[in-house]
Amino acid sequence: MVRAALVMALSAAAPLAAAQAIQIPPLPFNLTFKPDLSKVSSDRRSDWCNGERAVCDTLCGAPNTYPTKNDCDPGNLQFACTCQNGTAPGLQYYQNSLPTFICEEAFEQCIAASVGDSTAQGKCNTDIRSLCGKQAAKAGSGGAATSSLATPASRATQTGSTTTPANTARPNSAAAVGQLSTFASVAVAAAALVGAYAL
Repeated sequence: MVRAALVMALSAAAPLAAAQAIQIPPLPFNLTFKPDLSKVSSDRRSDWCNGERAVCDTLCGAPNTYPTKNDCDPGNLQFACTCQNGTAPGLQYYQNSLPTFICEEAFEQCIAASVGDSTAQGKCNTDIRSLCGKQAAKAGSGGAATSSLATPASRATQTGSTTTPANTARPNSAAAVGQLSTFASVAVAAAALVGAYAL
């Protein structure tokens, strides 16, 4: 009896705590290999969003002017960047932007899926990696950039080094709600277990 109640409680909580599929947000290019973004850790997605917001700020003229819209949700990777003049910079051309991080993840997963097949790995390079942003955004440049090639090794350093300006608060209520939801589902499972044990 207790065992059946435990199984029911845990099976009811499992779907709530399981990683949900993350849809690829609309990108300005077509990826021939669709990455599984649910394989990307929440910490790494948060780093991606920090990079995205920093690139948006820079391209829109920070520190002199800031974008009117600069959103990135690490929970579902939906993002938006609009400068004060109403334009959206071509984020896909820049290192540390969300389109570039997603592109690089697609490349890495494509290579991993093609182990032992040099032809397929070559296609990963020409069909995917060639689309990934390689320019570094320049502060206050209004979108002008210098060329700089990002390598997979340097990408790990770049993702951890991006910051949002200190005077720009970026609360992440979506992540807090997601954590609260996971906590609540674990609490429900624990309560069901204790209740079943009391019987």
